[in-house]
Amino acid sequence: MAEALRGGDLLVSRIAPHLVKPVSFLYPHGLPGTAAEHLLDRYGTLTEEVLELTRTDPALARPLADGFPYLGAEVAYAVTHEGALHVADVLTRRIRLSFEASDRGASAVAAVSAIMGDLLGWDSATRIAERESYLDFARTAAQAAGDLTGELQEFQPAEPIQRASEAHS
Repeated sequence: MAEALRGGDLLVSRIAPHLVKPVSFLYPHGLPGTAAEHLLDRYGTLTEEVLELTRTDPALARPLADGFPYLGAEVAYAVTHEGALHVADVLTRRIRLSFEASDRGASAVAAVSAIMGDLLGWDSATRIAERESYLDFARTAAQAAGDLTGELQEFQPAEPIQRASEAHS
């Protein structure tokens, strides 16, 4: 849908020239062209609402996973504007790393649960349970598809994930 990057403005489509609009609002956030294009393709006129979340929390402008355009702001938007309540919902239906990443989104699970936990007021046990639940789901889905890769099988998060049963000790 996006046609060109020119002077910091992303120009939108030849299909509807009357809608061509410079969207330089994307660039103060330091977004690479692929992330900017992704946001426009996914959210269209709501892109500004998604990016507004990065004004109050600049960390939300960071990508969730290397090599993918998905941002933390999309997780926050899913919670605040779309009613997402579970990590599995975000990683499968909204961000779709569950289908697109070779690790089925396992490398993003800690970031996603942290963003969601902050917004939804999750305690430590709930955050752990959500991460654990998603990783179990991802492993089961990979096994069912017959593509359990070493990446997911051997996945070790950057920060240790405490089991829910350990959180109450």
